[in-house]
Amino acid sequence: MKKMSYKKFAILMLCVLYACLVSLALINFVVDPYGIFQTPFFRDQPNLNERYSKIEFLRKHKEGYNSYIMGSSRANTTPDVVEKYLPGSKFYNLGTTLAVPYEHMLHLKYFIKNEYRVKNLYIGLDVDLCFTAKMHEDKDLMCRLHPGVLNQSVISYYGSYLSAFPKTDIRRKLKLNFRKKRSPIRMSEKDGTWVFEGESENAKVFFDNPANHETTIIKNEVKEENLEVLRELVALCRQHEVNLIFFVTPHNKLFMDRFAVEDYLTFLRKLSQITSFWNFSGYNSIIINNRNYSDPSHHKTSVSRMIAARIFNDKTLAVPDDFGVWVTKENIDSHLENLRTAIKRFRTS
Repeated sequence: MKKMSYKKFAILMLCVLYACLVSLALINFVVDPYGIFQTPFFRDQPNLNERYSKIEFLRKHKEGYNSYIMGSSRANTTPDVVEKYLPGSKFYNLGTTLAVPYEHMLHLKYFIKNEYRVKNLYIGLDVDLCFTAKMHEDKDLMCRLHPGVLNQSVISYYGSYLSAFPKTDIRRKLKLNFRKKRSPIRMSEKDGTWVFEGESENAKVFFDNPANHETTIIKNEVKEENLEVLRELVALCRQHEVNLIFFVTPHNKLFMDRFAVEDYLTFLRKLSQITSFWNFSGYNSIIINNRNYSDPSHHKTSVSRMIAARIFNDKTLAVPDDFGVWVTKENIDSHLENLRTAIKRFRTS
């Protein structure tokens, strides 16, 4: 039997490698596990890259909006909740899963550079996410920002998704689409908000499970780089005459129980030196009531309406007196003392 020459063997291996790469790219394109290529083959999307899809939508419809809701998935507020208080505003919800302050700043810079109209920013700050790293790792394909925001080559950006092999996410999407029951979560294209079906049932299942009542204290040191980002964001808004509304989101008691007290209070103090803000976190009548939450991390839409009502002084909606405090560098000391007293009361009860 005649032996294959080295040259023919090398050519064969290159052909095999090429076929594998083409097959991999084809799988990523057809299955589209993060919704980057917007292919029509599989409807339900369990791991949508919102950072890409929302900016891509706005690129085509930017004239329809002049205001933006920013924050993590906890900022899942429908635009009408805020628009009624700001005449002439047209909001789009740019909230994304696990969003950190650096993303808000980059998105604002992108809007300014590309001449988007930005009259108002309604930003929900999450204490825990302000403690995390400045930005998600680039290898996290579900959390990667749009190439326009990153000033990255489009070819390089798409190529990274075609050449990846996220087998878990591919399997998850295929499994979701081949079952008969539709996904209970979907995103509204026109305003960027998420729609959750069966919210009450999901909340009951979560809170009735003792395994979810974890109270281990997590130490979260304040990251100066995130404070610098917030400082730059505030400065940009002032420079471009953007009405900036900052509020700290209300974590459920089970989540609040996990914060190291001094780290939490130090963050609020340092934030007050940068800008005034509304604080809805801490122990109050809303966060200690599980019926206001779908899980310890996400409050229901009724709470979002109360947040807006407090911020805009809407007396037509019943809001508990202890829910929401306007915090400035002048009243921060007294506010922190009140928070410390509440922490001692609720954590020892």
